[in-house]
Amino acid sequence: MKKLKFIVLGLVLVLLMAACGGSGGNEPTTTNEQVNPPAQQEETTTEETTSTEETTTEETTTEETTTEETEATQEEGATAEEESGLQMSGIDPETGLEINPENVNPGDTFIIRGTIISMNLTPTTSPEFLIEAPSGQRYRIRSQPLDEIFFEDGSQIKPHEYRQGMKAMATATLAADATITDLPVTNDLTLLLDE
Repeated sequence: MKKLKFIVLGLVLVLLMAACGGSGGNEPTTTNEQVNPPAQQEETTTEETTSTEETTTEETTTEETTTEETEATQEEGATAEEESGLQMSGIDPETGLEINPENVNPGDTFIIRGTIISMNLTPTTSPEFLIEAPSGQRYRIRSQPLDEIFFEDGSQIKPHEYRQGMKAMATATLAADATITDLPVTNDLTLLLDE
């Protein structure tokens, strides 16, 4: 019986020492974590490098996309100018007025050239047109009466024949005392022939 007690006690002590991580001696214990830290650091470094490369790739892709979009917009503007034969931005050499300006301030007189994307033809004595320049800039203007609007060749259409997508140009002025609700006004809106 005593033998059995010693064996059980010995097993319990061995198990306790194993559970505590001690071997009973002064030798330093080596755990799996202590053996593998460099590998973990390498993995972390690899992950950080991959993350940095992905971020750089995303930034480069964004820059390339933005550059491509800007170039595409410029090409569209240039194509529209080539098709119509009209200057679509800058200063008009004949009048000295700005064409399709980005900002319009009270008192400004400027030239609009672009596509009619919306219109309100009632009343016919002071119709309103929303014209979009090739750059995407939009101008809402009030024009002369419909019976005074002509194509550049002198021909004219009836009110029910106006449609979105028609090309137009006008010299417009925003009154010096204009408020937020006032529109630039023109008395020379001209429809452009499709070529």
